[in-house]
Amino acid sequence: MKNRLKFKKKFWFLPYLPFSTLTLKVQPFTSDENDEWKPSWSIGLDFQLTIFDKGERKLASDNMKSNLANLTYEESLKQIEETIMGLETKRKTLNFDVSINQIDLKKTLKMIMKKNIDLYKKDS
Repeated sequence: MKNRLKFKKKFWFLPYLPFSTLTLKVQPFTSDENDEWKPSWSIGLDFQLTIFDKGERKLASDNMKSNLANLTYEESLKQIEETIMGLETKRKTLNFDVSINQIDLKKTLKMIMKKNIDLYKKDS
């Protein structure tokens, strides 16, 4: 998708280019003036420059630019959604870690209390 965006960004001016057709013509079964078989070929390039286009080329160029902006916006939106999902996962993981640490702390406090009670009973 990024390559497509780069391509569209670089070539937004394509509607303004004057050529529209490139042709290659091959005639394999032709003969010359001596009735000898001689294939012929030709290459054609058709240029057409419209002077008054009623804004059609500008519209096409602007459409390419706006499509690029939309794709960039959609890609940014997708990245933001992925970041939010990643942060939500981290938040849940941290909540589980806090719960586990609370349980460990309660167990440790119970063990310390029990040892203190045992030590107090030994001294008494």
